[in-house]
Amino acid sequence: MLNVHGEILIVEHVFHPECPWGLPGGWLNPGEAPQDGLRREMLEELGIAVEVGQPLLVNTGYSSRTHLDISFLCQTNSAAISLSSELLDFRWVTPATLPRMKPFHTASVAAVMTASGNEV
Repeated sequence: MLNVHGEILIVEHVFHPECPWGLPGGWLNPGEAPQDGLRREMLEELGIAVEVGQPLLVNTGYSSRTHLDISFLCQTNSAAISLSSELLDFRWVTPATLPRMKPFHTASVAAVMTASGNEV
């Protein structure tokens, strides 16, 4: 998610101790469309409604050959963020100040910047 200042929303995940900072996301429920799952996860984990845009990046997952990672360009009008118990913190950061993140998350940020016409 990119804000009007060109910053990316990142979150500190409880269940990723080796690399806690990354993009918000989650798992799909059986039969759930990716865009619907993303909207649900953003409401559950951050308390915000998002408009899901185009898919930016699709890759086989890190945990198994049956895992698929998809990133989407999203927007929100929600200013207040309310973290679930799965998240410790959040930040809006510039691409230049990103912490170490999993490779798919870093590649997704690069895709967001390219889609928005900005350089990483």
